[in-house]
Amino acid sequence: GVENYVDVPDGVWFNGNFTVEFKAFLRRYTTYATFLDFGNGASADNVLVALDQVNPGNLKLWTYIGAGASSLGAHTPVPLNQWVHLAATVQGSTATLYQDGVIVARGPVNTPAAVVRTNTFLGRPNWPQDTYADALMDDVRIWGTARTSEQIRQFMNQPVNASDPDLVLNYRFDESSGTTVLDSRAV
Repeated sequence: GVENYVDVPDGVWFNGNFTVEFKAFLRRYTTYATFLDFGNGASADNVLVALDQVNPGNLKLWTYIGAGASSLGAHTPVPLNQWVHLAATVQGSTATLYQDGVIVARGPVNTPAAVVRTNTFLGRPNWPQDTYADALMDDVRIWGTARTSEQIRQFMNQPVNASDPDLVLNYRFDESSGTTVLDSRAV
């Protein structure tokens, strides 16, 4: 919901190729509505998945090396008031954005540095002027590899193998109570 977020433990979450994927139920469009922001503050080694500032309904991926940013944005808005699967992959210097398993953008971005990120959030930005996503999120996964289109489509609506060595984070949000989210990987 609005101003609810998850503070993910510090760590080296990105080390070359990666995939971030999750389900979202977006209730309204806002500028820079943040789904995921893993960084060390504003403009500090961030990997950011949010809504675009120019086209606020469109998904966008930003990658920072230090304060140097690159980005890739979709040209199709994320639908409101329905669950949608969103994914971003980086393979080398090429990013691909997906919406419900369909490619909505592909282009060059910086490959994030393999650094410890200490401000790692789901649903909250590192920039104080940006907005939290007015959305629900489910099945958040980070992979240490760029998943293929086929893998994204195959597993977007079902659980993945929790012991897969490429699975870096797996928040299913299926806890029965409380305010703590558990990583569902078999570690």
